[in-house]
Amino acid sequence: LPTNFRVYFKTNNEAIAVGSTTSETSWVIYDMNNVIVASRTNASISTTYYDTVMLGPACYKLVIYDSSCNGLYWWANPTGTTVQ
Repeated sequence: LPTNFRVYFKTNNEAIAVGSTTSETSWVIYDMNNVIVASRTNASISTTYYDTVMLGPACYKLVIYDSSCNGLYWWANPTGTTVQ
């Protein structure tokens, strides 16, 4: 297995709060002891990130967090505009 790989991560247009440019979506890689070994948090909205992650031989868990639970591409609001 490779010792490093790239995480391609594109945030949607949903911010954590009105007027914010911080994305509601993030990712974290945990080792088998639940220790964070890599992450992308406080990302900007509508931005693509290419992170190189270097991990040793072991078991890991990748978790995608979405604070509003609508996913990376929310079908009802893909552009992040607010419908009133």
